[in-house]
Order: sequence, then structure tokens, then C-alpha cells
Amino acid sequence: MTMGLLGGIGLLACAIAIYGVINSAAKGNLPRNGGAGIRTVGTRSSDEAWLAGHRAALPTARLVGLICGALAVLLVIAGAMDGKPDPTVTIVVLFVLGYGIMLGGAFYLARVADRAARETLGPSGSN
Repeated sequence: MTMGLLGGIGLLACAIAIYGVINSAAKGNLPRNGGAGIRTVGTRSSDEAWLAGHRAALPTARLVGLICGALAVLLVIAGAMDGKPDPTVTIVVLFVLGYGIMLGGAFYLARVADRAARETLGPSGSN
């Protein structure tokens, strides 16, 4: 029960945070910084690269956010319906799937953003 409820709430919070930060940076509302956003060598190289990287990652961030959001809702529902102290197979599968997609999606987003950012720097890929 607890794994489903807390796991689902945590997954939803992560999905909202990742999409929100990338969306904000893609719109130019989150300047290049050391605390939030996709921080790779490419995206940190210039303001133009920062913006290009986040804009390139935004569609995938939206998809990852929607998938993880849906899995989070299912996880909360499964947790609320389960009255046992140990998690069911359904809860474990939803948990692993949701957090796996979140983690894999984050790595993929960084790769997409870095590639797009480096394209703004020209053929050498650096300043």
C-alpha cells in the first residue's frame, strides 16, 4: 500500500518537475545556470546552446512526463486498493516501469539536448 501511494506521488512530482524545468528553459524563462535544467558540456557552453538544447528536448520531456504521470496515477490507484502491508506484483511492476522510464528518459533528454546544443556551436562543437 505504502509503496504504491508514496511511489506514485513521488513519480508524479518528478514528472512534473522535469517537464516544468525543461519547459521553462525552452521558453527562455530559466537562464543558463548551475542549479536547474539540462546541464551538459554542450548546453552550458552558451545561452544560445542552452536554449537550443532545451527546445530540442521539450517534446520528449512532454512524452516522458505524460507516460510517467499516467503510471503514477495507476500506481496510486493500485496502492489505494491494496490493503496488504507488502506490495503486490502490480505495484512493483508499475513502480519499476515508472521510475525506469523516468530515469531512462532523463538520460535520453540529456543526450538530445547536448546534441542540439553542440549543433549551435558549429562544426567543432566547442567555443
